[in-house]
Amino acid sequence: MAGLAAARELQLRGRDPIVLEARDRIGGRVHTLRPRGWPVPLEAGAEFVHGRPKVLLPLAREAREVRGGHYSGAFERQDDLWNSVMEKLEKLPSARERTVAQALRTLRWRLRTTPEERQLAADFLEGFNAAQLDRASLKAIVQQLRASARIEGDRISRLPRGYDVVPHRLARGLRIELRSRVRLVRWSRSGVQVLTDDRRWEGRRAIVTLPLGVLQAGAVRFEPPLPGWKSSAIAALAMGPVVKVALLFDRPHWPDDLAFLHAHGQPVPTFWRPLPSRPNAGGMGREPQCGSAARKGRGRRGPSIALGGAEEAAAAGPGARVGLAGGRALARRI
Repeated sequence: MAGLAAARELQLRGRDPIVLEARDRIGGRVHTLRPRGWPVPLEAGAEFVHGRPKVLLPLAREAREVRGGHYSGAFERQDDLWNSVMEKLEKLPSARERTVAQALRTLRWRLRTTPEERQLAADFLEGFNAAQLDRASLKAIVQQLRASARIEGDRISRLPRGYDVVPHRLARGLRIELRSRVRLVRWSRSGVQVLTDDRRWEGRRAIVTLPLGVLQAGAVRFEPPLPGWKSSAIAALAMGPVVKVALLFDRPHWPDDLAFLHAHGQPVPTFWRPLPSRPNAGGMGREPQCGSAARKGRGRRGPSIALGGAEEAAAAGPGARVGLAGGRALARRI
C-alpha cells in the first residue's frame, strides 16, 4: 500500500514511476479472499477503516459504519466498560519511555481502574496492537490512541465488497511489475540501480517500502549499506504475529446487536461480526463486516460468519475444518 500511494503521488506530480512488486498481486497486507461458498468477502489482512481519515475516505467510498455493542464472553453488554477503558488509556502519562506492562503495574493506574477495566485494557492493548505488553512502547500506544481520537477513531467502518478496492483504485494507471523480487539496490547521488531475479532497472531515485521482516532478514542487499542509524532503527522494531480465524455458522447464537465479543483467557480472545451484513439475492454480502459474527446468506436468517484474531488456529473449535489461506487460518463451515 505504501508503495502504491507513493507511486500515485509521484504520478500526480508529473513523474512516471514504476512499481516493482515481488508478489503476484498488489495490496501487501490488504488481502481480500473470496472463498467459494462464503456469502461475503473475507479479509486476511486489513479489515477496518478506523475513524474518518481524509486521505483514505476518497479511496473507500463504499465504507459503511459498523453499529453494534461490545459484549463479554457471557454475552453481557459492556459498552460503558469499553468506553471507560479507552478514556483512561488516553490519559496514561507518557512523557518518558517505558513499556505498557510497566505502566499498567503502577499504583496510579491501579487506583484509577477496576479489576474489570484492567483486564480489558490489557487484552485490548495486546490484541489490537499484536504486541507483547512487556515490549510495547507506552509512548507509541498513547500517541496512537490520541491520534485516533482526532479522527473519530471510535467510528469503525468496513468495505462490503472487500478492502482490495482501495489498492486497486490506487493502482489505476500505474505501471506495476508483478513477480519482480528485488535482490539488490545500488544507490548513489547520481542514481539508483535495482536488480530483480531477471532484470535490471535504473532511475534517478527509488522509494523503498519493503516490509519490516524483509528488511530485517536481509533479503534485499543495499550497496553501499544503509546508514547505521537506519539499520539500528530497523533492527529495533518488531512486528507481532496474528492468526485470524473465520467461522461460518448455519444460524446465529448471539445477540442481534453484538459487534465485538471479548472472551478473556480463551485461545481466541476477540471475535467480531460483519455488521450490518445483509446478503443480496445472489448470496454475496453487501454490507460492512465488523468482527465477531454476521448473518448472511439464505432466506431471512441465513448463515452467519464469525471472525476472530488468535494465536492458535486450533481455536476454531471442534468440527471446524481449518485450512491455510494467505498464511492465515480459514475455518470452513462447521
